[in-house]
Amino acid sequence: MQSEGQRTQEVEVPTLLPHRILGRTGQSVSILGLGGGGLFFSEKNRGLAHQVLNRAIDLGINYLDTAPGYGDSEILFGEVIKDRRSEIFLATKVHPRTRDEAWRTMENSLVRLKTDVIDLLQVHDIKSREDVEQVMKPNGALAAIVEAQEQGLVRWIGVTGHYDPDALMFALGRFDFDTVLMPVNITDKHYNSFIDSILPVAIDRNLGVIGMKVYCAGGVFEQLAMTPSEALRYALSMPIATAVVGVESLEQLLENIESIRRFEPMSEEQQQELLDRTRDKAAVCSSKFKREPPAQ
Repeated sequence: MQSEGQRTQEVEVPTLLPHRILGRTGQSVSILGLGGGGLFFSEKNRGLAHQVLNRAIDLGINYLDTAPGYGDSEILFGEVIKDRRSEIFLATKVHPRTRDEAWRTMENSLVRLKTDVIDLLQVHDIKSREDVEQVMKPNGALAAIVEAQEQGLVRWIGVTGHYDPDALMFALGRFDFDTVLMPVNITDKHYNSFIDSILPVAIDRNLGVIGMKVYCAGGVFEQLAMTPSEALRYALSMPIATAVVGVESLEQLLENIESIRRFEPMSEEQQQELLDRTRDKAAVCSSKFKREPPAQ
């Protein structure tokens, strides 16, 4: 994938972290994004959540990703970003498939996030062609998102898929999305690969590509004989704009930032060595978030 990397080359900006351009949006985003899961799920973590989020922004993370389904995440994000809105690129999601439900969800997100505009609103978690058909109906969720964009409540429209690259490809063929959020990790190429199928199409269309599940749903590094730093470096060696990573503590945030502060992409040889090393354990990760585990 290295030959396709021009659109995601680092850009020089006054920041502590490397930035890349988020595809056709033209927005400069930190190559490490902060996900709204983990620590941000519960208001019980409010003090620490505020500390971590402020520290993340202070240290150069400007891409923030959340969703209404992430517990109290939007509330906790909103309590911080209301005073720092100009410093961040804000992404959230809509999971309902009907227009009215999607509109109510989006309006509630605006309130919870304490903002007048969402930078990126994404159709969340496309699992099947039936999902896509429902979203695309005249009374489907996409109609609400497009209307919100026309009203200036949303700047760009994206789509996300965790499980089936074929379903996500079907969605990309039905609407001209601005971004795509998809798994980008070390075991993806071993089974039902988003990197091999979706990524080339996204790059060709100049979509902003956002990587998720970089750490393979967590807790698998010993089984895969690799380190978190290797996992993150591998993902960011793909031609993506940013990798969204959640945290449970300030220490995890600082470790992630240190891993990419002086980021250098892996060579093709280094990537292949890591792929070879993890091949036999691919099911550990793939079965966590893809529809079917690979045959044993």
